[in-house]
Amino acid sequence: MIRTIEVNRPQETPVDRLSELADQPPFEVIIDIKTHMGDYVLSGGKLNDPYMWQQIRFAENWIKLNIAEGNYAITD
Repeated sequence: MIRTIEVNRPQETPVDRLSELADQPPFEVIIDIKTHMGDYVLSGGKLNDPYMWQQIRFAENWIKLNIAEGNYAITD
């Protein structure tokens, strides 16, 4: 049996959060996350499901591991 964890974030959606983070990872990372999220919704998933928040955690972890620790620099 697969257990799901309810995520209670009534004000902010995963799409909102991705928009906030979008200027930090490279374009390819954001496109990959958006593709995963879009495919999930098209297959019947809901916008606020735990899987959608998992994609946001991926983005946040990417930022933490690559930018915050100096492995990747944001350039204009």
